[in-house]
Amino acid sequence: MNRKPSAFLFAVLAISAGACGDSTAPNQTIEPMITAGGAHTCSLSKSGTVSCWGNNDFGQLGNGSTTGSASPVLVASGTKFKSIAAGTSYTCALDLAGAAYCWGANYNGSLGDGTTASSSIPMPVSGNHVFASLTAGTTHTCGLTTDSTAYCWGSNSLGQLGLADTCTASCRQPSPAVFRSAHSPPVAAAIRVGSRRRARPIAGGQTGRVSSGTARPPFLATFRAP
Repeated sequence: MNRKPSAFLFAVLAISAGACGDSTAPNQTIEPMITAGGAHTCSLSKSGTVSCWGNNDFGQLGNGSTTGSASPVLVASGTKFKSIAAGTSYTCALDLAGAAYCWGANYNGSLGDGTTASSSIPMPVSGNHVFASLTAGTTHTCGLTTDSTAYCWGSNSLGQLGLADTCTASCRQPSPAVFRSAHSPPVAAAIRVGSRRRARPIAGGQTGRVSSGTARPPFLATFRAP
């Protein structure tokens, strides 16, 4: 199942953006950036709009359709974004307030909305977390919150979510990462993921290694100090 937008939804998005979108951080500077997925690419403009092009089988271009495009098309959202990250067939972005949105393929829970239904428009990631950054792998995503907590969601076939235990439906939304160390729990300063590799948070000047687990909403990953 692939969710598509209605005229009413677009109206609500536009009204919401006009009412409160800019008031969150009116003086926030947006740095233009570009990110590439498996067969699609997205760019972020200085004005906070996102444009995508390429394959669109799962709605990863975010324009409300599943038709591919050889030229950039605007993502269907009245929200201004400040960063973007593309997985193989999905895309995620952070708005000015740090809320995460994802769109595209969701068969592994990559959108973090608690379902496995793909979406051709941005869907809010569950949990109301405030993220400072996002990084996307093949079919999983990890985010670092403003209080330096790491959350991951999506496929965990190789333990890439860093959970202490396996999970089922609950893996479709973000849950936090528990640091395991003989010393005090390290505070993550940055996080990045590989194609199908485990998340590697930078903690206290060291790189933590992720333990095994599974998740689809953001889950707190469990890290072991080397």
